Amino acid sequence: MSDEIHILPAEGQSAEEVAEIFTNAARSQGLDADAINVDGDEVIVPEDIAANLRTNLGSFPPVNQLYTLKEPVHLSATDTTGPTGVLQGFDVIVGHNG
Repeated sequence: MSDEIHILPAEGQSAEEVAEIFTNAARSQGLDADAINVDGDEVIVPEDIAANLRTNLGSFPPVNQLYTLKEPVHLSATDTTGPTGVLQGFDVIVGHNG
């Protein structure tokens, strides 16, 4: 099994909501969206999928850094005319094993 990225939703968000966002993004980019899972209050994303999602990060995965969105991110698929979703925000700690 590949390494995994564990994502903890921000207060007020469910793991299911965050997983849906990642699943839709992966699916729209032709990645294996079914490999993204919820385990309790965490979203589990295989590292190979996370590394291939199109992002604005210069490199992936950043290690032991905290990221918080400063504004909503509009998600869209290439085959739609408008946004397919809006990512309002959540904190992510990558490379944390605890």
